[in-house]
Amino acid sequence: MVKSLLHALGDLSGPVGAALVAASSDLALVLTADGTIEDVSVSAEDLAPQLRTVVAGWRGRGWASTVTIESRDKIAELIATAVRGDSPRWRQVNIVIGKTQEIPILFSAIAVKPKKRLLALGRDMRGTAALQQRLVETQQALDRDYARLRNADARYRLLFQMSAEPIFVVDSADERILESNLAADRILGRQEAGIRGLFDLFARDSHGRLRSLLSSVLITGRAEDVSAKLAGRGGMVTVSASLFRQDQEALFLIRIGLALATAASGPGRTKGDVLRLLESSPDGFVVVERDGRIAHVNATFLELAQLASVDQARGAPLSRWLGRTSVEIDMLLTKLRERGPIRFFGTVLRGDQGGRTDIELAASVATMDDGQPLFGFSIRDVGVRPKAETRAGRITVGPAGDIADLIGRLPLKEMVRESTDIFERLAIEAALRLTNDNRASAAQILGLSRQGLYMKLRRYGIGDLGNSGGEDGA
Repeated sequence: MVKSLLHALGDLSGPVGAALVAASSDLALVLTADGTIEDVSVSAEDLAPQLRTVVAGWRGRGWASTVTIESRDKIAELIATAVRGDSPRWRQVNIVIGKTQEIPILFSAIAVKPKKRLLALGRDMRGTAALQQRLVETQQALDRDYARLRNADARYRLLFQMSAEPIFVVDSADERILESNLAADRILGRQEAGIRGLFDLFARDSHGRLRSLLSSVLITGRAEDVSAKLAGRGGMVTVSASLFRQDQEALFLIRIGLALATAASGPGRTKGDVLRLLESSPDGFVVVERDGRIAHVNATFLELAQLASVDQARGAPLSRWLGRTSVEIDMLLTKLRERGPIRFFGTVLRGDQGGRTDIELAASVATMDDGQPLFGFSIRDVGVRPKAETRAGRITVGPAGDIADLIGRLPLKEMVRESTDIFERLAIEAALRLTNDNRASAAQILGLSRQGLYMKLRRYGIGDLGNSGGEDGA
C-alpha cells in the first residue's frame, strides 16, 4: 500500500511533506534511531495549550521518558518496529503532563530512510476515552437496573410461593391458569400448574358468580368478593380477583379465602398430623411465648440443646440456649414484632453439656385468638458447612455473607475495617474487569491516582504487577 502511494504521489517536497504530517496527526515527533526526540510538532488546537510548555523540554530526551511507566514497553516496541521497517502499528500510550495528569495518545512510528530518522505520528484519544468512560458508566447503570429488576422478581416469586392462601394468575382472554403458588397446588390437589382453566376448579353452579366477578373486575378494575363451591368433594370458599397488565396483556390475580378452603379441602389433614410432622422434622422447632419463654419444642431441638425431655425446656427462656449474647433473642423478637418473618439468620446454639453448634434459623410470628403473639423458630444445624475463610488470622466474609455472623466475634471497629477492605477489593476488581485491565482507566473510574491504585493492588495481591506491557489494553 505504501509503495503504491509513493508511485502515485512521487517524491514530496519538504513543505508538502511537513504539511501532510501536520494534517494527519495531532502530535508529531522526529526521533533518532535510538528514540531520542529531535523535534516536536503539535497540530491540534485543543491539545496545544496543554503541551506548549511541556514539549519545549522534550528535545534531546528519550521518547520513553515522556510517557507513564506502563507505556514504556509499547514505546520500545514502536521504535523497534520502525527500525526493522515492518508495517506500522498503532499503540495507545499515556504521556505525562505535570505530576498527576495524563493524556492518552495513539502513536504509530515509521522510518524516514534518507535522513535515518524516525517519525512518530500521534492522535489525541481523549474524546475516545471520554466516550469509553461514558460507556462504562452506562453499562454499570444498566447492570444496577438489571440487578434491581432481578431482585424484585426474586422477591415477588418468594412472596408468591410463601403465601398461605391459594393464588392464581389467570389469562383474562380464555380464563386459562398461567401460574399458581404452592398453597393452591396443595389445597386444591392440582399436580401440574397452568394446564387447566380456572372454571375447572369450581362446581358448575358457581360459574355464573365467577363470570360476574371477572367481568366486573375487567370493566371497573374492582369487585366484591364472591362465594363459590370447589369442584368434586370441595366445599364453599371465598374468591377475590384483581386486574393487572403485563406485556400488553390483561391478567387476573385470583385469591381463594384460606379459612374456607382449608375447611373444605376434602380428606384434609388435621392439626395433629401437622404437629406430628413438626415433631419428626430433622430441623429443630421451638414455639416461644411473647415474653421469650419456650412453650413447646420438638425432638431435634432437644438433641441440639442436649436435653432429656421437653419439660426441661418448657417455661425456660430461649436465650438460655440460643444466641451468642443474651440480648440477641430480645433483638430477634423485637424484629419479628415490627418487621415480620426472619430468614437465614446465622447464630449459635449452646447445649446444656457444653456443646456449641453453628445454626441457621428462620422465625415467624402469629397472633392468637386472645390477641397475644406467638413466635415460631425453625433451627437448622449448619456446623458441617465450610467455615468462613480466614486470612492472616482475620475473619473474612463474602459479599453475600450475613454481618450478623460477626457479631460477638469481633469488635465493631474491626468489623467496619473488615467490611471496608472487602468492598474496596471488590470495587477494584470490578473496575479492572470493566476496563479490560487498563489500570490507568480503572484508577480514573475509581477516583484514584495511578500510584494509589498500584499501592492497593499490591496490598490485596491483585493482578501481575511485574508485567505492565499490556495494562492499558491497547
